[in-house]
Amino acid sequence: MNINKKYPKSWPKMARIVKHLSKGRCENCGVSDDGGAGYVLTVHHLDFNTFNNKYSNLVALCQRCHLSIQSWFHPNQLWLFDVKPVWAKRRGF
Repeated sequence: MNINKKYPKSWPKMARIVKHLSKGRCENCGVSDDGGAGYVLTVHHLDFNTFNNKYSNLVALCQRCHLSIQSWFHPNQLWLFDVKPVWAKRRGF
C-alpha cells in the first residue's frame, strides 16, 4: 500500500519520533511494542487529520488501545471529574 496518498511524506519519520518519545510503549496502557505478543505500537492522529503531524495531535498507542480510543476520543470533548488519560494531559486536552 502506498501511504503517500493518505499521509504526507514526513509521516514515517514523525511516527518514529512519537514512538521514540514514548520509549516504545503504549501511552495509554503502557505495554511494550511486541508484535509477537500481539502488541504492535502505532501512532494515532487525535483529530483524525493525517496531515496534522504536530506532537500535540499524535499519540503512540498499541493497536488495541488505538482501536478503542479512536472510537471514543474527540479533541474538544469535556471530561467528567477531570479524569483524563496521561497522554491527554501531556497534550493539553
